[in-house]
This record gives sequence, structure tokens and C-alpha cells, in this order.
Amino acid sequence: MAINSIGVSVQSNTQYFACANVPGQSTQPPVLEAATNTSITFSWNAPLSNGGSPITGYKAYINALDDGDWKLIYDGTG
Repeated sequence: MAINSIGVSVQSNTQYFACANVPGQSTQPPVLEAATNTSITFSWNAPLSNGGSPITGYKAYINALDDGDWKLIYDGTG
């Protein structure tokens, strides 16, 4: 509500906010499960801490090790 010398306003709608921190890192490096010429399958452990808010997705990057250039290979949820 807002208040001035004339009076008090009607209440505004309520808003709720989640205060969170960034999630922690995985507790172990990813594990290669399978690989073909066109795909890879890997798994990892979820972080011990979600930072106070549900984890809604993951991103995976790959590096050829000889050039130091990280390339995004997965950008999705689940």
C-alpha cells in the first residue's frame, strides 16, 4: 500500500520471490557411458546443493584439449 497526506491506497497484488544462490558443482566428473561416430552418452551426479532453487537444466561443453576452445554440445533441461 502507498500512503500520502490524503490517505491509504488499495493493496497491490502479492508477489513471491525465491532468493537463491548458484548451485554447487557435480560431486564427480562426468562418466562416459557410450560413444559412436555421431553421438556420446554420459552421466554425472547432481550437485549436493541446488542453491535453494530447483535445478532446471544442464549445459555440457567439450574441449579438444589441444586448442583450449570449449564448445557447447548440450543445452537443455532434464
